Amino acid sequence: PIVAGRHGLGVLAFVSAETRPQPFADESRDLAVALARWAGLALGAQEATRRLEEAESTLARVFEGSPHPVGLADWVVAAGAPDDLELVRVNEPAARLLGLDAGDRLSDALPPATLRLWTSACRRALADGTPQPFRAEITAPGDEAPLRLAVTLGVVSPPEGDRPARVTFLAEDQSAWHALRRTLHAAKSRLEAALDLAPVVLFELDEEGRYTFVEGSAMASSGITSDDLLGESVFERYESRPVLAQAFGRVLAGEPTSWSVGIRGREYEISAVPTFDRDGRPNGARGFALDVTERNSTLRIAASAQDANHSADLIGLLSHGLRAPLATILGFADLLGDDLRESTREAGGAIARSASDMLETLDGFMDLTRLSALRTAAPTALRAARLETSLRDALDAGRPDAPVSLDFTAPETPVVLDEPLLCTAVERLASLAPGALRVHAQAVGEYLMLRFSGVGLGTRLNAESLRTAYVYHAAAALGAEVVSDGPDAVGLGVPFRAAPVVVLETPAPLTDDPASGDGAAHGEAVVAE
Repeated sequence: PIVAGRHGLGVLAFVSAETRPQPFADESRDLAVALARWAGLALGAQEATRRLEEAESTLARVFEGSPHPVGLADWVVAAGAPDDLELVRVNEPAARLLGLDAGDRLSDALPPATLRLWTSACRRALADGTPQPFRAEITAPGDEAPLRLAVTLGVVSPPEGDRPARVTFLAEDQSAWHALRRTLHAAKSRLEAALDLAPVVLFELDEEGRYTFVEGSAMASSGITSDDLLGESVFERYESRPVLAQAFGRVLAGEPTSWSVGIRGREYEISAVPTFDRDGRPNGARGFALDVTERNSTLRIAASAQDANHSADLIGLLSHGLRAPLATILGFADLLGDDLRESTREAGGAIARSASDMLETLDGFMDLTRLSALRTAAPTALRAARLETSLRDALDAGRPDAPVSLDFTAPETPVVLDEPLLCTAVERLASLAPGALRVHAQAVGEYLMLRFSGVGLGTRLNAESLRTAYVYHAAAALGAEVVSDGPDAVGLGVPFRAAPVVVLETPAPLTDDPASGDGAAHGEAVVAE
């Protein structure tokens, strides 16, 4: 048998012309074995050559047919000169990318910094014996934008004597992938910003109604986290809320649905649509929940204000209807007071006093009605300067013909409170003082403390009248407390909230002036009203 490696190539047979007692003598057997070995070597060499030619043909087809730039190069190392790569063979994409062909050097197309990336990879590949990946940017001839390449370089044969090391490389253009990655990153950043800033929750359900995704800042206001919901079934969680469970059931059955619900003191508007598999069968749902608590509260306040304005209009008509006959009564009472008879004058005086009391009562009723309308206004954010101006205007309105002084200590931050109600309470308190009035205003903790000092002010506040009732009613609407501090002083404590303040950073305009700074400028503190 003739065998080359593990492959049987044939049989070498010897035939004698006559019968022999044994096929071979010992010397003849040695000759036959030598002939068989020689035949094996010859046939093995032919087979190896054929297989090598097939392998080279296959490699050539892979080399030339690759859509990526592929090349073979000699690593040129010369004393006193930078390392370089001389191309031995390149496919068409590599020639188009580099603008080079066999026999050219990479230094003819690449800048020194980029070339050093390639030669450094050669050193690592030779030292480690493994292919070395690295990233490089190359601008192809005729193009303006550089291509971002992921290059893998390996050593084919190490250097030997005067023969340099031979390396191969494959470059993959990842420019489109990087652009897509940047686009996805930007989209993800915008989505994350929306989820952090907007009062919304995004969710997804599987076909069994279990939460597979839930994110959004609106959960924080209700005290729920995504960990509380992930993996939980909406039908089990909302088993005691049949309306909510039925709504989710309609969505999972394939029907887009929207509904409103209240959860832990918060109000949400929920919209969801079903998802489908390849066969068009519902296999889950996705949607969002929008926190509309503040919006609905504002709408209710606006509706209450509108109702209060309508009521005030009707009461204004009623007041006009009552004032006209009372004015007539007072006119005739004055005529009776001019009568010479004492009994007639006494009757006229009694009628005039009763009519005056009715007018005062009517004025007080109108004041309380206007105060109820003011209670529907939403609190606003006030800077210290505006708060001081509002207090001075209210004091001047309550004391148009009497001296009044204000000692105002500004709070450290803007405050949020009901400005119209505050001004109404301050105006009416000021009007109770018979003489000069001094007012001290200062923020203490979460309260605006006002101290009113005037002769007899505390005594008049303790007297029962519509004017004092109005002061207490306005303070109650503010959530404030009125305290009489002796016969000549009154204290008013008004709660407030610190207004949120945002520091805006705005980019500075681009300039060639080196003294222009680092390109960023800080804006002023802004009250989020």
